[in-house]
Amino acid sequence: MAAGDEFAATAVEVGWLDLGLVAIFCLLLAVAVSFRLNRNIGLLAISLAFLVAALGRDPRIDPAQLVTFFPLRLFLTLVGVTLLFSMAELNGTLARLAQSLIRVSGGSPGLIPILLFSFAAALAAAGPGNIAATVVIAPVAMSVAAQTGISPFLVTLMVVSGANAGALSPVAPTGIIAAGLVGRLGIPPIPGPIFMSSLLGNGVAALFAYLAFGGPHLLAAGRDPRRRARTRAALNHPLPPWERRQLATLAAVALLIILVLGLRWDLGFTALTLAVALSLVGAADEQEAVKRQPWYMILMLVGVMLLVEVAARTGGLDHAVRALAAIAGPTTVTGIMGFVAGFVSTYSGSSAVVMPTFIPMIPGLVHELGVVGAAALELQKNLVYTITVSAHLVDASPLSLLGALCLAAAPATEDRTRLFRRLLIWGQLMALGGGAISFIFFR
Repeated sequence: MAAGDEFAATAVEVGWLDLGLVAIFCLLLAVAVSFRLNRNIGLLAISLAFLVAALGRDPRIDPAQLVTFFPLRLFLTLVGVTLLFSMAELNGTLARLAQSLIRVSGGSPGLIPILLFSFAAALAAAGPGNIAATVVIAPVAMSVAAQTGISPFLVTLMVVSGANAGALSPVAPTGIIAAGLVGRLGIPPIPGPIFMSSLLGNGVAALFAYLAFGGPHLLAAGRDPRRRARTRAALNHPLPPWERRQLATLAAVALLIILVLGLRWDLGFTALTLAVALSLVGAADEQEAVKRQPWYMILMLVGVMLLVEVAARTGGLDHAVRALAAIAGPTTVTGIMGFVAGFVSTYSGSSAVVMPTFIPMIPGLVHELGVVGAAALELQKNLVYTITVSAHLVDASPLSLLGALCLAAAPATEDRTRLFRRLLIWGQLMALGGGAISFIFFR
């Protein structure tokens, strides 16, 4: 979904019927029905999007144009990345990496989620950014989860929180975007504080997830001498030497990062091309890798995105944003803006949509609130922290790329539909969490 005036359409009226409100209702209906009846939310969302377009009879959402709303770039990104890492799973590369990662924990399952958060944050902050960090770590982390019995839900939250904690580093792509947007506000550069606010916000979210979803239990299990001994025995068995096909896969992953981040090549097409190259050199079984693609999950994702695009075109999302922003005051604006940014980011891009849309609004909003002088400058900075952090806190949602990548990498034994629901709920709750964190720390 694009940002700005192009998609900030006013509500489309059909008689007394506001199609924006209808589209929002359909989105809520799709979520409710999928939860209640265990149906694929993507198929339902596509059907509802068609009905809104057909009944609305408005040229902006003509049924014949629905295909142009299809999130093709996201679809190709998921297909390319999941195909590449399906091959890495088939030829044993991920299992070998997972064994090496687990060994760092010393046999303590309670340390593994903490390590995943730390590795993701360090990799993202070093320059690759949150997407590349998740692309590399999520498949390995899910393989670790399968071997140790750790919840894939907890693993997803730790990986995404870690990747986003490092995403606003001054040398990472998202941090660079944030710095450029702030530079246009006329306030002093604050790349360091932005990065620290990202570490703080995502660190708080990760700590809550760890304590609420199994971390203490894993630590207690690690203190059991017998279980720890069994875990160490399982981890310390001799590892076979690296095979040529595994080394080729590692080289492909490294090349993916270099080409995408260094030369700005497209992530999806690059991953797909490298997967084809691995197939041609015999490093993986292409047909089996295609069979392992998480098509059911991909269909859920793109279907919901299609309905969300219809809601955006008809002004449905604008209704929600305006209603929330209208109740802001000087002491509550960061909390409310945090919720609004998180809510919108749940259905759109954090750095590509939410930040470029909301950060330029900060000076005008502060002026409208009647805040002046040094207090105005401080409030502007706090709103920058609020928007950048809150927009990324929801990224574990399966409707976001990072959450979708983790969902796609989930082990075959995991119920992906259940995991999709749990991540969707977490994403919605983190919109509230972003508001709470912003109200507490950024005011």
